[in-house]
Amino acid sequence: MALIPLAILLSSMVVEGPVPRIAIACEQVEVYYHQPGDRDLARRVGRAACTGVDRMRSAFGHTLPGLLRVRITANMGQWRRMTGRPWYVAAAVVGGDVLTQPPHSLRRLADLEGTIHHEVAHLFIRHAAGRNCPRWLEEGLAHCLAEQSIHPGAGATGLPGNEKELASLEARLTRDASDRVGLQRDYAICLRLVRRVTDRVGIPDLVRALRGLRRGTAALDLPLGDGTLRDLLF
Repeated sequence: MALIPLAILLSSMVVEGPVPRIAIACEQVEVYYHQPGDRDLARRVGRAACTGVDRMRSAFGHTLPGLLRVRITANMGQWRRMTGRPWYVAAAVVGGDVLTQPPHSLRRLADLEGTIHHEVAHLFIRHAAGRNCPRWLEEGLAHCLAEQSIHPGAGATGLPGNEKELASLEARLTRDASDRVGLQRDYAICLRLVRRVTDRVGIPDLVRALRGLRRGTAALDLPLGDGTLRDLLF
């Protein structure tokens, strides 16, 4: 789930929008948009999604099953109705699709490509790990794979020092309990946790370890390096 800066203005609150148009971006990606004037933006989003698929295919050693659909919502009402996410989240995975905020918001994103890559990374992580990947690990790894930096407003909050503190972070992420500033802070913590791991074992080893989650291994018990994920974190 990718954040949107505070400076971006909200679009119309109308829920219904025109029948979506389709832009074929590449063999595996389709982008759905609404207004003819948004065609160039849809193509840019499509190119980012295609690049993201190529990058994640290289990292994971496989591609996604089926077609990736990116849906640019028509307005903020439709965004809220289809995703349930607040205004400060720019894009999200819903089912097997990537949904984004309306064109007005996307045009003002400083890192549109990174935002799309982040959501594509979520899809690859979920395909590899099934439903058993903790939110902190999924968000941190998605940021890492999309090569996104820590938001400058996130501060330098200390990392969880034990399993209880990690569980508190997971609970906030799972409940979507944070406000915009809190979510920026928590995402920064997720990324720093993943970097702590990948600085010692590398991204490829962590990505390969995700398969153990699909088999039912608890996240902290995943074998990594000479020990487990728990050993690398604490």
